[in-house]
Amino acid sequence: MNIPIAVITDLDVKPNDENSVENGKTKKDSKIERKKKKYKGQKVEPFISPYWTLEYCLGLSETLAPYLFEAVKNAVIEMRNDGQSISELTEDFTQKFNGKEQKDIAFEIYNGIILKKKISKSIIAQQLAHIIDKDLKKKLPKIAVNEDDEPIKYLIKAIEYVCGNKNNI
Repeated sequence: MNIPIAVITDLDVKPNDENSVENGKTKKDSKIERKKKKYKGQKVEPFISPYWTLEYCLGLSETLAPYLFEAVKNAVIEMRNDGQSISELTEDFTQKFNGKEQKDIAFEIYNGIILKKKISKSIIAQQLAHIIDKDLKKKLPKIAVNEDDEPIKYLIKAIEYVCGNKNNI
């Protein structure tokens, strides 16, 4: 079958470990090389997150971070793990992240909230899809994704690959 297939995968190297050396290469470069070797072949192309995980990349994205932020809040509320009201949760998020750098916010959302509080990634994904869908209906034809938004560039390239080119998206 002559169909382009994109394998989208996480880097799986924590931000503070990216530059540690492993076999003469950075841990990040070694991991990318291994994943490319594992997945590349025929019409299959790997698209590896440039940073730790998909969720972390979304949290770093200028375009999608606000959507992820809202989706995580909604997922926490949906799961009712902490018993907080929406106003308490909003205050916690606002106070916790006020004045922090984007990379620190992205790290805390993934590591401190999604992983430690065991928030369902599936529920977050559903919430994110719902939020983007709702926003798309307001801002037709589509959300303006900056092609230079480095943390999500690999996702854009994967979509372009399977569609043939960016004009088919």
